[in-house]
Amino acid sequence: MKKFLVILFAAMITATVTGISPRFPESDIKGVIPDIPFTPLQITVLPMHKAQLFDAKTHCLLAFGLFVNHQKSTIISFAPFQEINNNYFLKAGLLNISKNNWALAAAPVNFGGKNYGLQVGLYNSSAFQKWGMQAGIYNQHGMIQLGLFNIHGRFQLGLRNKGYRSYESEQDEDVTEVQFGLLNSCKKSGVQFGLVNGGGTIQSGLCNLNGTDGFQFGLFNASINIYNKETSFQLGLLNYNHKSYIPWLPLVNWDMGREEQ
Repeated sequence: MKKFLVILFAAMITATVTGISPRFPESDIKGVIPDIPFTPLQITVLPMHKAQLFDAKTHCLLAFGLFVNHQKSTIISFAPFQEINNNYFLKAGLLNISKNNWALAAAPVNFGGKNYGLQVGLYNSSAFQKWGMQAGIYNQHGMIQLGLFNIHGRFQLGLRNKGYRSYESEQDEDVTEVQFGLLNSCKKSGVQFGLVNGGGTIQSGLCNLNGTDGFQFGLFNASINIYNKETSFQLGLLNYNHKSYIPWLPLVNWDMGREEQ
């Protein structure tokens, strides 16, 4: 009996190594149960799709990779380099790429198609910027961004903030709600707090510049390109408004909605 088992085991190893096809048809998806795309555990040894326990097309609870993880979806996954379609809880490594991140992606570099959860790392990026949170040195495309450099976010806290860009509109305009930082810029913004603010509707800082209606409070305030009935009110040491009857005024200036001739 033992001799028979040894021979059978040797035959299986030989068939696997040499690529001999088994007598029964091969399943399209190799999970725990053939043709059912699920496995509780996935282990990837080499940076190749076939060098793992189960098919990369399966949904996995826990995945480990010595080099790379390729998986349709995971609950928890660890590997230096990961390409996961859907991350539902935790994905950690050196480079994370996910089509949809629903929870936490932690790595020095995080890329995502859609980020509905949290990206934590040095560089965080998402192709679609309406949702999710990003925390890192450089953040690009997110609803809430906490970092030194934030680009295209709705709520931004950092040294340099650049507003949210809407691709749904035919016009190329930057829109954001709140920016806190040393340098804030946006073509059309809600509220800006910083040393230098550009484009905000409500601005508080040392130097405030806008091209739309709103309120400015700072040492120097300038409102330019204000058209028709849009109004701007300024409180500061020196204020400029090209629509005002007196463009340059100290302390207070406003245009009172005077229409362009």
